[in-house]
Amino acid sequence: MKKVILFTCLIFISSLLLPQNIAKDDQKTQKKETKKKNDKKEEIDCKYVEDEFDKLNKIGGSIGFSFGSKENDINEYFNIEVNGAFGKGIYPYELTFNLDVGTTIHKPPLQDKTSDENIIKENISNLFVSYDFHPFFRNYHTKLNDLLFENYIFIRRQSNDYLGMENKYEAGGGLILNFIYSEILTESGRERKKILDTTYDNFLKKRINVSTYQRKNTCNKDTLKKLEKLIDNDTLSKIKKTYLANKKNYSKFRFAFLAGINYEVEKGFARNIYKDSVLLKKDIETEYKYRLALRPTIVWKPQKKYTLKVYPYFKLPLTKRHKDFYIERADDPEIADKVKRFDYIFEFISSLNIKIEENFSINISYTYIYERVPKFAKFIDEPSLMEHCLIGQNRFSQFKIKFTYEL
Repeated sequence: MKKVILFTCLIFISSLLLPQNIAKDDQKTQKKETKKKNDKKEEIDCKYVEDEFDKLNKIGGSIGFSFGSKENDINEYFNIEVNGAFGKGIYPYELTFNLDVGTTIHKPPLQDKTSDENIIKENISNLFVSYDFHPFFRNYHTKLNDLLFENYIFIRRQSNDYLGMENKYEAGGGLILNFIYSEILTESGRERKKILDTTYDNFLKKRINVSTYQRKNTCNKDTLKKLEKLIDNDTLSKIKKTYLANKKNYSKFRFAFLAGINYEVEKGFARNIYKDSVLLKKDIETEYKYRLALRPTIVWKPQKKYTLKVYPYFKLPLTKRHKDFYIERADDPEIADKVKRFDYIFEFISSLNIKIEENFSINISYTYIYERVPKFAKFIDEPSLMEHCLIGQNRFSQFKIKFTYEL
């Protein structure tokens, strides 16, 4: 009887303890599964950051062709252009290389005594290399605007037959103040930001945990090394750079102001209609000068596939601010009066980019250039042996449609 009672007691006690043991085992299993899921999520997040970081830093490029009309006060031509561009990086630095070469497929309306009569002739070309970089970078959460300050340096070689620009070389640098980078992003930017926010928060929490463990000595060395590897500075730096590059690339609205110093070397010529019948061209001396470049910047992305850019440049002289200039008298075109003008240049550049497919886009642009002091040259008219002043063109406008394929 005693044995039966003892056996019954053992069964009763086991029945009380067994559910608790099963519950504990289930909890351990759930914790293991949760840990596996978290570890897998961390691996996915790390892989996403690595992939995005590599995309930002890889060398990309595009090729395209464009057509449109170009004109000054005396001519209007139809032009075609070939375009090539290569770049690397978005944040904290961006390297850009652009090359444009254009040709006209129409003869000038008047005979040019100083040139042959080729139907196809290079009228405008542009080689541009720039390097933009943000000088300040913080590896942690901050309310300060890490995109506010941006420096740039550039070199450019260009020619423009319409403005009498045979060869013009420019080099310079300065500062860009990005006053507004909208927190509202395009659809693609919002999707990336959501993932990056979660990843960034997770890594910051792990950094706090590691600091606590280091302070309290509450974990062994192997665990600590594993945690330190997860939140190392290099990974955090990549996350932050990817986060800011995403904001810079997908922000819906940007307003900035550029200020810099340019050094110019220009070899040009004056060309105009002489005596209402002949298109005459005269070379002028090479000019060297410094200019202060000022440019407000507006970039607007109303929708995912549309980008509008407006860049009005004001280039003010720092040396030889006023330049001698000759104006023909209205009552007697044979006589020109000498005056002084403030030698500034105004350039207005605007473009609308429409992305048709992933790698294909159409760009519609308009450019207007005004030189306050046009190029001019004095010469002796052979029949009359009188001195005359040939005044070149100082206005140029261009409307262009460009088709681009991204490599």
